[in-house]
Amino acid sequence: MLGLACSALALSAAFLCDGPVEAAVQLQAPGALRALAHYLSLAGEWWSIGIAGLVTGFFFFFRGRRHTAREVLLVTLAGLATGSVGMLVRFFFGRTRPNALIPQGFYGLWYHSHWIAGRYQFSSFVSGHATLVVGLAAAAWMVNRRAGVIVGLFAAMVCWSRVAQSSHHFSDVVGACLLALWLAPQLQRRLQNALPP
Repeated sequence: MLGLACSALALSAAFLCDGPVEAAVQLQAPGALRALAHYLSLAGEWWSIGIAGLVTGFFFFFRGRRHTAREVLLVTLAGLATGSVGMLVRFFFGRTRPNALIPQGFYGLWYHSHWIAGRYQFSSFVSGHATLVVGLAAAAWMVNRRAGVIVGLFAAMVCWSRVAQSSHHFSDVVGACLLALWLAPQLQRRLQNALPP
């Protein structure tokens, strides 16, 4: 119950900080930082994470390190599953992205008598990228602390990139982080029991 109250408080604070944080972080002009943000966002896509996890898992498997290969697969699947939940959650809120050319707000599933679930400009809250990479970091932390720190740094950079490119509000990323930190350990435990040893 305390964790839920702290999460609600953190999310409320994030909504209040949207304007100042976005003004400080968003990159309007092209340049090296904008290019970095673009490539970090690509690295945080589900297909990038999936391919990296499979390649790394196969590498360890063929090196005879079956246990490590299993852990890599487990972490990858937990991250992808967490990201998938984040993608589903945001369909119901219908929050406009910062770069949307319509009034900012939460519109739910309908806008001007049209179904908007899944449309890019109405799919801001929560960030799918952030849910995925933070879920990946949380799952990695449960398996190996050092790996968790490394993946956590990568996750922080991807989260920054989503706000820097005006793809998400700051509160979208905070909401995604809270969801992922709660959900990833549960999904990982279920996958742990489902995967063969």
